Amino acid sequence: MDFALQCSSRTTWVAVSSVVLAALLAKIFWLNVSRPWKFNTAFAFVAESSGSVQEQLTDTKQELLSESTQQTHADANSESVPVPHLRKRPENGRCTQSQKTTLAFASPLYQVLNASNVDQQKLQTPLTIMLKGFETSFQRQVKRGLSVCAARCELFERKRPGGPDAIVFNQNSQNLRRYAAQFPAAVKVVYSLEALGKSWHQHLDNGIHIRMSSSMLSNQSEISVPFGCTFLRDCKRLKCQPDPAMHFKHQNRTLGWVASVISNPAQPRTRILGRLGKNLRVDNYGPVLKNKRSHALADRAHWGDRSKNRLFNEYPFAYVPENTWLRPWGYVTEKPYDAYLGRSLPIWQGGIGTKELHFFFPTTRSGRQPLLMVKDYPNWEDTSKLAMHIINLTHNPDEYAKYFDWDMEWFKTGPLARACEVGHWCKLCAAVHVMKQGLCPPFL
Repeated sequence: MDFALQCSSRTTWVAVSSVVLAALLAKIFWLNVSRPWKFNTAFAFVAESSGSVQEQLTDTKQELLSESTQQTHADANSESVPVPHLRKRPENGRCTQSQKTTLAFASPLYQVLNASNVDQQKLQTPLTIMLKGFETSFQRQVKRGLSVCAARCELFERKRPGGPDAIVFNQNSQNLRRYAAQFPAAVKVVYSLEALGKSWHQHLDNGIHIRMSSSMLSNQSEISVPFGCTFLRDCKRLKCQPDPAMHFKHQNRTLGWVASVISNPAQPRTRILGRLGKNLRVDNYGPVLKNKRSHALADRAHWGDRSKNRLFNEYPFAYVPENTWLRPWGYVTEKPYDAYLGRSLPIWQGGIGTKELHFFFPTTRSGRQPLLMVKDYPNWEDTSKLAMHIINLTHNPDEYAKYFDWDMEWFKTGPLARACEVGHWCKLCAAVHVMKQGLCPPFL
């Protein structure tokens, strides 16, 4: 009797264990497919010399730890590996990343400030930052940004004795040598929201120690300043999904299906816009191929008033490609996010491929791409297949809605959420503190 009970118990235990193991494997598979940023394996997209992008997976947790501490890239799981020990700042003072074009996850700032070799008390001693090439209004923004940081920093005032602890140059670092001689101990920083592209190394040749840019590529930036933070904040509460039934009222529609507001005639996006307009109706409100006016649309310098978003709200699709489509420079600006904030589906192309979309754009629960990419279509330059797809979607609201069926977990723990978790001026403040202690921060 006891033997029978023991066998029954063992059989039950094996059955339960099998069910648990199967559920665990299914969960891991689902995370890898639908939430790649949450999969507990570090990975990077590395551009080969040919320009193609491949997925490189690390094999062990030891490699994951080494990548986090030695190469200063954050791990792919926000909870798995902290930053236990920051690397020593080299003799040349530079804390720049690897020369590989690697998309990097931002490390949480609290992990950096609590690293084992960071002196916590020194973080509360204010460091001074000098801004070069910035307008007065922008300097006020920086001052407000620094006022809420965990580590303490403030803007440098000329009347103060001694020199600044850091100097931030707005895009152009050509004059750095002059200030390097005057303030040799200062951390030299370049700030640019444009793609540095193949010229990223020029700032290093000029003597820059770290770079701030909108890219999340490790050879472009040490401190990420992504454009999508407003989108992330406004849309994580399901406020950006459009109502397809309102968009696709075919009867009595006086507007086109696609809107564009383009002021720079960069190629190939202008050529593509013209060809798309021959295959379906596109309303162009910008100077490029303009065929429509709106008194409600502010001029370019004042698009922060959301008038551009409100304009896109009248259209199911917005043509919003970047100025340059060169890969793999991670060039993603405000353009696609303007479409999302206007509850419009972006027609986009930029400096990343489909495998890197989840770094910048929300994943969908079905695994579908969250936008239309120009180069995804056969013979993409004639736009006929793209136009046909757009027209088909106007007759199928349910299919259109799937592009906005976002996985809301991405808004909380995805790569963009990590990059936007703390203001970029607080990131800079922390980086300067760490560097003045003889260490290098990870990618922030």
